[in-house]
Amino acid sequence: MNNTHRHEPASWGSAVFYSPNCNVLFVMPSPLTGIRMGKFLRKSLDIAGFSVVVSLVQLILLVRQIDYTYTPSRASRASYYAFVTQAVYDSYICLINMTAMFMYDDLFFPFGAATVFAFILLLFSGKYLVFLHDAHWPGLRNHTPGRHDLTKLYIRMFFIMTGGIFVIYLYAGNNSFWPTAAIWLLTFFLSSSWVFQIVHNIARGTNHGVRAEYMVGSTVLRLMLPLYAFGCPNNIFFFDTTPALWMLCSWVGVQVSVLLSQDLFG
Repeated sequence: MNNTHRHEPASWGSAVFYSPNCNVLFVMPSPLTGIRMGKFLRKSLDIAGFSVVVSLVQLILLVRQIDYTYTPSRASRASYYAFVTQAVYDSYICLINMTAMFMYDDLFFPFGAATVFAFILLLFSGKYLVFLHDAHWPGLRNHTPGRHDLTKLYIRMFFIMTGGIFVIYLYAGNNSFWPTAAIWLLTFFLSSSWVFQIVHNIARGTNHGVRAEYMVGSTVLRLMLPLYAFGCPNNIFFFDTTPALWMLCSWVGVQVSVLLSQDLFG
């Protein structure tokens, strides 16, 4: 008996809006493409579950990194600004999960769990940043100007996050060149955290500031979002696939290779 597997047809359509009161005619670009709601919800549930796993593994890696740099002398080998950049990246993940949590009732609990784990990861990252700050600038510990500088840094992080959200909003509403270029510049910047660690090693003549498993593991896990958003067709973010993704992967791979070389050869 010959069974034929039927694939689900692609969704497409066209639309014309006309207002007789305003005498306005608006024609949507044709064809309109998208994902069926049932398939969208199934994909979203898979992404939410995967996000929980990613946050949990990242939390384990971060705890092991904290144990690795348990003394101020060891912590001073890790770049403070590298981990600040990673914390900003993780903040976006938390905000994305939180936004998805309120989009649909069916996604509230799955993305709610993903938000909780992402927020716990941010709490540990914030605690580690304070420890790194005190290790790099011990004279500013419990000192008002030093704490003021730390507050200003967190305010800058907040404005970077707010600007990034605005860029994402522009991209969602406009698929033109500048919003696309802006979101890619933001993605490349947040994926360049190990540049700070490389410069830190060269400037201070140190190495082994970051565990190799944290370096490789966290890098791969943080690449999962751009790999899905820009490499998977018909994704839930409705981003187009682009060859620039391979440039991003190559750039991140170069950073990790240089860091591993510094640890191996000094």
